[in-house]
Amino acid sequence: MVQTLDGTLNTTLRYDRSGSIVSEIDTQPGTTVTFSSPTSGKSFSWPFANLLRTDYTNGGALGSDATSYGSGLGIKVPGVPAADSGRIVFDAVVVDTTPSGVPIVAFEGVISVHGHEVDPDAVDTAVCAALAP
Repeated sequence: MVQTLDGTLNTTLRYDRSGSIVSEIDTQPGTTVTFSSPTSGKSFSWPFANLLRTDYTNGGALGSDATSYGSGLGIKVPGVPAADSGRIVFDAVVVDTTPSGVPIVAFEGVISVHGHEVDPDAVDTAVCAALAP
């Protein structure tokens, strides 16, 4: 199976008066996720309609804590009546930065989940069925 993203990924940083990063918002306007199978030639796609906001402590410095809030739609698989949707909040830590200074975080744990979550086994089964030869 191959997963591709096709579209635009936007990152907006907010700074405090001293120039330290306080938060980041990531969006993907018009972006599509596609799962495909080179073996069967089959594929399916869905809109990547999520928003991720991250609040930083210590200006987003390496090793500092962060909290990330993800919301929107998750995977939408043929044969599964509804997509994952809602909000998930993660504990995170800054592990690196991009060359342009955007912090990169690693999620360390889930703080809370609200919304509709599809059974992961049902998703796996549906993905396999949708891409089977």
